[in-house]
Amino acid sequence: MKKVFILATALMVCASQASAQLTYDLFYGLPSEAGAMGADVGIQGSDISSIPDVTNVPLMIKKSFNDKLEVGGRVTLGVLNDGADSFQSLVVGGKYKLGENNALSASVLLPLGGVEDPGLAVGYMMSMQAAGMMWNNQLHLGLLDGHTAGTGIDLEILLEPYKELNDKMVGYLDILIETNTDDIGGTPLGINLGPNLDYILSEDLAVNVGVTIGITGDSKAEDIGFGLVLLKSM
Repeated sequence: MKKVFILATALMVCASQASAQLTYDLFYGLPSEAGAMGADVGIQGSDISSIPDVTNVPLMIKKSFNDKLEVGGRVTLGVLNDGADSFQSLVVGGKYKLGENNALSASVLLPLGGVEDPGLAVGYMMSMQAAGMMWNNQLHLGLLDGHTAGTGIDLEILLEPYKELNDKMVGYLDILIETNTDDIGGTPLGINLGPNLDYILSEDLAVNVGVTIGITGDSKAEDIGFGLVLLKSM
């Protein structure tokens, strides 16, 4: 149960979010004990009313080489997405644990598949308790043309309160704020909510299901996004 809870305690981008992730990890998770591994596979889409047309397939794997350092990679496939490249993107990166509740992260978006330019992202992760809730928090900076399209620095902030509902379910409310330093608060701003739920299937297996709802900003999600991801710890 402990391994699944560590793996499934999500932040940066929950399975329901349709935005470009500035990380290789589908879910928030600090580096675990040495030798621990995790893998995710699922479907994501930007419009729940058009599932056959806008569905991507993310595949992620990660491993903790010691108690502080984790490395991982994520492939996104467009085999179920009409008009998209079958091989959309590959992101590789790592996390370095600073303390019990925080870590630094870095990832590289490679110029492969549907990606023409490389991207670099650096971030800071922190878990805490506030207002009677447990929170996962993360800030990412997106650099290079693969993330910024040549303009400013992309900023992604994710605030995620979560609560263990019972011994089988954990509920999350992802609050994702995205903008660009070229016009903070202007056209690049988008604020989305991503309510999602982990359901624990066994000691090392869980499923996450959720949606994404645009709240405000010109870059908010236009439609209700969706996601369904299977999480495996090893």
